Amino acid sequence: MQNYHQLKNKIGVYLLYTENELSYVGRSSNLQKRLNQHFNIKDPFYQEWKSGITKIEYYLCSLIGNTDIIETYLINTLNPVFNIDKVYIGGIDLFIELPEKYEIKKEEREKPDNCSYSFCTICKSVVDGDISLESIKDNYPLIIEAFEKLGAKKMKALKYRESWIRDELVVKGQLHDSVKITKLLDLKVGDIIVRDFLKQKIQTIYDQLGINKRSKATDINSWYTVKIFNKRMGESVVAHIQITGLIYST
Repeated sequence: MQNYHQLKNKIGVYLLYTENELSYVGRSSNLQKRLNQHFNIKDPFYQEWKSGITKIEYYLCSLIGNTDIIETYLINTLNPVFNIDKVYIGGIDLFIELPEKYEIKKEEREKPDNCSYSFCTICKSVVDGDISLESIKDNYPLIIEAFEKLGAKKMKALKYRESWIRDELVVKGQLHDSVKITKLLDLKVGDIIVRDFLKQKIQTIYDQLGINKRSKATDINSWYTVKIFNKRMGESVVAHIQITGLIYST
């Protein structure tokens, strides 16, 4: 079993399991960095299952091109729950010889700097007066910026959630376009939309407003809070997004 700390700058394909179910297959040119992103992300897309990951398996590869082939092969032969891209109707009937597989146990994952004191806990401690902004200014610039631009009352309303606070800071800088985008999207709480269709719709709005940006379905998190669920349709899986609320009031 290879140590997680040795995966920095290692090329490979990884498999994430919740209990005994394969949840996700991915690839990276830096496995350690990519796994850290999975385990520390605040995106609601991951909230449902990331904390339940019990096992990680991975294959080390010599070339990044090999990871693309292996990832596609595993997605279509093992059918991980949360993979949407690279799913081919009918699957594939090829057999490829895989590299040696390794496993990491959950407790071996490297924790990020200052992980013992979460973003949410620090914000709440500042509001409660348990710690001062001055004492954290060198280590948590995002929190300092958030308190300066949003204020304690708004931080509390956002429940101290890092992703919501980041989105609110974006809104502060681009309020005019954000209002227009929200109006053009015309989504209401409870609406459900296919993720790929949403991506296309957001891109159309960007083009219409002259915003030089390539859309992602996750851009929706700048204006709405959402949850994702997956619906298996034949051999493929389609991701749906349900609008659960507005991040800010227009």
